[in-house]
Amino acid sequence: MNMHKRRNSSTQSSSTNSTATNSNSNSNSNSSSTHLGTGTQDDDSGKDDESTTTSSSGVTQVLTLSKEHKEVYRKFQMDFPNGGTSIFSSLLDSDNNLAADSPIQAQEFQMVLREMGRSVMSGFLDRLGRYNEEIERCENDIGRGVANWSKYFLVKESLAFTFEQMKLSDNAMVSYDELSAKLPKGNLLEIRIGARTHDQQEDLKQNIATFGNTEGFRKIVRSTKDMAHIHQLTMKYVFARHCHLLFAMKRPSQVLEKLLSYVKNDFRLRYDNLLESEDEDIKEDEKIPLQNEMLAISSCWDAKTASDCITSLLFANDDRQRNMTDLEDECRHNVLSVLDKNKFLTNLYDILNFAKTRLLKMSQKLFTSDCLLQKAMADLPADALSPWVPWNEVADPNDEKQLVLENKRPSLQIDSITHPDRIPMWLRRGMECERQYEDIFIKLCTNITVLETWFNRHRCASRLLVEISEIHILRGDLELAVQNILRTIASSANDPWDTLLSWRVFRLLCCQRKLRDEAEYFKSLTYCLGARLSKSIPSKLHHLLHKDLEVLVKSPDISGFRWTAFPLLGIKVELGKNGNSTFPLPLLKTNALVQSCQVGDSLTTSIQCSSGLAKEVEITQMKIFLLDVNDYQRLAEATDDVSEDDAAFVLSTKSPVTIRPGQNSVEFPWSAIAVGQYIVASICIEWDSAVFYHDYTRGPKGVAGYDILPNDPTQSIELNPIFLIPGHTQNVRLLFHSGSDVVNNGTIEFECSKGLQVMILETEPANDWSNNCTFDVGKCLPETTTTVTASVKSEAIYSYDSEGSCQTDDEASQSVLQTLTATMKTSYHHGLYASSVEEGAKIDAPPMSALLEASVTTLERAALTVENCGAFAIWGGMFVISATVLCNTPVPFSLKEWSISLPPSLVLDKDGDMNVGLFDRPVIEGEELHFGYRCKRQSNQGDGDASFMSNPILTIILQDHLGKSFRQVLPLDISSLRTKLRLQSAEEKKKVATAELEASAKEGLIGAPVHFSYSIDFADLAKTSASSNIPLRLLYHLSCVEDGWIVGGSVRGKLDYSAMVTNPSCSLSFVGIPTRVGHIKSFPEIELSFLDQTDTPTSAIKINHVHPFSFLCLSHCSSDSLACVSTQIDL
Repeated sequence: MNMHKRRNSSTQSSSTNSTATNSNSNSNSNSSSTHLGTGTQDDDSGKDDESTTTSSSGVTQVLTLSKEHKEVYRKFQMDFPNGGTSIFSSLLDSDNNLAADSPIQAQEFQMVLREMGRSVMSGFLDRLGRYNEEIERCENDIGRGVANWSKYFLVKESLAFTFEQMKLSDNAMVSYDELSAKLPKGNLLEIRIGARTHDQQEDLKQNIATFGNTEGFRKIVRSTKDMAHIHQLTMKYVFARHCHLLFAMKRPSQVLEKLLSYVKNDFRLRYDNLLESEDEDIKEDEKIPLQNEMLAISSCWDAKTASDCITSLLFANDDRQRNMTDLEDECRHNVLSVLDKNKFLTNLYDILNFAKTRLLKMSQKLFTSDCLLQKAMADLPADALSPWVPWNEVADPNDEKQLVLENKRPSLQIDSITHPDRIPMWLRRGMECERQYEDIFIKLCTNITVLETWFNRHRCASRLLVEISEIHILRGDLELAVQNILRTIASSANDPWDTLLSWRVFRLLCCQRKLRDEAEYFKSLTYCLGARLSKSIPSKLHHLLHKDLEVLVKSPDISGFRWTAFPLLGIKVELGKNGNSTFPLPLLKTNALVQSCQVGDSLTTSIQCSSGLAKEVEITQMKIFLLDVNDYQRLAEATDDVSEDDAAFVLSTKSPVTIRPGQNSVEFPWSAIAVGQYIVASICIEWDSAVFYHDYTRGPKGVAGYDILPNDPTQSIELNPIFLIPGHTQNVRLLFHSGSDVVNNGTIEFECSKGLQVMILETEPANDWSNNCTFDVGKCLPETTTTVTASVKSEAIYSYDSEGSCQTDDEASQSVLQTLTATMKTSYHHGLYASSVEEGAKIDAPPMSALLEASVTTLERAALTVENCGAFAIWGGMFVISATVLCNTPVPFSLKEWSISLPPSLVLDKDGDMNVGLFDRPVIEGEELHFGYRCKRQSNQGDGDASFMSNPILTIILQDHLGKSFRQVLPLDISSLRTKLRLQSAEEKKKVATAELEASAKEGLIGAPVHFSYSIDFADLAKTSASSNIPLRLLYHLSCVEDGWIVGGSVRGKLDYSAMVTNPSCSLSFVGIPTRVGHIKSFPEIELSFLDQTDTPTSAIKINHVHPFSFLCLSHCSSDSLACVSTQIDL
């Protein structure tokens, strides 16, 4: 328990001494660390309480230590015994047996740190309690009226030192703030800083307080009986200590804030004491307030100068940063890492603004009220109130007597001020004359402008620049005034406050008029009279400026410049409404609005022009420069100007254009004559001597153009005839028509498929037959026709299948297609270049190419093909051969002649060609021709099969419009007729009778009786019955197997002819009634059978019936009839 108490006591003592040691290392003097007991007196002497040594060398080292270090050494020996060796020596001894990372070493060291921390904290709390008790006693004394302000100051500052030693700088600053607030204020004499006395001792005190010398100022406080006499020094010293603490905490922004607060408080305190003074001499002394102003200004400027090292790093541009040394770059990085830029620059801005206010105030005291600086701050400049003079009457500055401004000296000289050596040299020089004073003001405003710009407060920066400009105007430095006004205009370009901008442009015009700079004045006029500002200036001034502009545009001095059309004229390009799309501009990383069209299309480009002029003006000429897209991207990437030489096309007006105030539209009709992508790169406006340009190469916004595609060629080729007939040699004509195009050159190539050969007849000598050949066509103007004739030979004897094998003529109808192809390649321009070609001018536009093709083929099928063929028997043993022939020729042909070749078994009947009406008849494609031939069978050709083997051949000769004949041979398939004849011949051999039916009429009404008669030939039957000696007895029966007839009369009976041999024929008559309307091709038939002696039918007789072709039954027009079949009665 006793050990524990001893250790606490030693801890407290160790804390006290270690804290004092730390104070020695951080304070400016050793004496400041001694005020730890009462805080009111120094304790500079003393003896060591105890010395402990462990060896002869240790004794020597301990004896050289100070009292505080000896005490710490003793405490360590008592609290951390380790075999008589200090814990630090055991930890650092290289001969110990412990490893470097031994947990025993780490544990011992951590214990040392914990004990040290406890000792320091215990000592700090103990000292803090004693200081608070002492401060409380001092405050109680102050309350009783027996205040000892010097003691209060020393104790309070000692408390601040203690906070500072413990790294509690914020608490230390609070202690100083409380000290400043409670100390008594000084009187007027103190404020005047030795106005009555001036000695070196006073200057020394000022320096001690200014530099924050702790040791020196504490001596001043101890020697001062009344703290009110050194109040100004105390405030200055406290401010110095504030700065020391803030810099230690790396807070330069708060340093500036404290500085401004100190300067304002000091200035206000001086001013208030001056007003409260009862001494009239002091009140009337002009030097005292002037000195207050100068002190405030100099303090502010000192802060600005001290901040330059930081602001130079903050405002360093890219080039400056690249050229920094490694040390500068590291410094900049360290500053920016801990600095609050906005707060720092804001405080610096407030300091400079306070200095500016004080400079203006001091100018009223130094100079007269009508000094130049006060005139520059007036609401309206003096020259703006004078009458406006037209441009022609403005005096030349070279002829005008230069205004010599009086360089006034201040009414109060600097030497008469108390302590002029305390005023900085730059401020003393500025007070020597008015011009130098103005230079100081301009320099200060320039620095404020930099800060305003950094904060993006462009209006405030512009206001300061305008004030500087007005000073330059009054001083006659018009060039400098113009430079500053131009900066204000540039910063206000994006500001919507147009009235303010127009006023500043007006001030620029005033300066340029005095300088008689025509070019610059003209440029400013175009800006002021633009669509934006023209609405903000007064109407009368608007017309006056317009008159000056009209005078200047006629001056030859402005003709050599390239003027910008905007903002005098607002320009916008409008394309057509149809076919608009976007076109990429990869080099500019943007898109252009283009209108797609073809060469030869009529286009209209519109320029929307907005004017802010007071009256209408007549523009001499307007032009549009169209550039190739690659040329445009090259110029736009380099932001170069566009000239007429760069343009691929130049669109211009044919007559002067009137531009009225407001919106105007100017149209440029033109025709696209070259292929490519073209961009509207620039608008050129010529107005008397001035030429304005609106270049789209300086900004890709609003880029427009045209995508001109090749037009469809108007050329054409035609091959005649349009088909070839196999087996013939024909002339083919190729007609080339240039249309509306200008053809530079062309080549015709003929190419034949297998089975064709071609030969051009135009060449001399003519070339031989070949599968392909070429022919060159020269230059052709529009509406020119060129004819090329070639001869084509077709192999019609043989045709070829898809595999290339030869086929015979019997397979001709299945032949493959043979084609003659004509290909023509041309290089041409649009017909708009026709006049240039006729004049022999060179065409710069690239030509277009066209590929024309035409072909003519042999007919896929024969010119005439048999679609249908039939043969049928008619009455009297006659046959009709019918053939339907289809025409396959694309062009009409006429039938010149035709004939038919029949097999031996058939012969053409007299007048059997029933096609007389087809002679010279034109036949077109798809039309069918019906050929019919009536023929009969020849009985003398025998009944062998050879007579039925061959088919009829139909031969037709066609004739074209040129009179060329083409022979077509068409086999007719009558296999059905051959089969029928062959069967008929076989049947006839079996049949013994022939019955031929004859009708009384070929047509009649339905229900009307028709008389029929059967003529029966029994020649063969009679021969048979005669050879067998059998009497001929027959039974006949008339009936209608198919519907269509009602048979009446003797329809059944017996035939008994004894004289059958001599006359083997008979005739039977009956009546038939038609029962249906139309063509009836079935007729009643007769049946014959033998009768035996008992009149019983035994066997039927084969009969060969010969009937009419048909019977036409007509209907009644007014009545209807009904015929019914009667009941059949067997006879």
